[in-house]
Amino acid sequence: MITGWFKTPNGIFEKDLSRSEKLIYVYLCRCSNNTAAFPSYNTIARMCGCTRRTAIRTVNHLENLELITVERYQNKPNLYHIASA
Repeated sequence: MITGWFKTPNGIFEKDLSRSEKLIYVYLCRCSNNTAAFPSYNTIARMCGCTRRTAIRTVNHLENLELITVERYQNKPNLYHIASA
C-alpha cells in the first residue's frame, strides 16, 4: 500500500453512528492496512481526541454492530479486524 492514504468502506458514512464511532472506525481502518489493527485504547483515544473510556465504549459498540471484530488478549494489545460497512 502506498504511504499517505488508506481505504475505508464508503458505507460507514451512511450508518447512523456518532462522530466518535465514525472517527474511531476510520482510524482503525487507517491502522489496519486492510488486514488487522492493534492500537491500544490509549492510542485510539489520543489519535481521535477522546477519552480512553470513550474509546473503549465506542470499540464495544462497533463490535456489537458487527462493524469490527476484536480479539482480546491479556497483557497484549487487542487485535481489531475491520468488517465491511
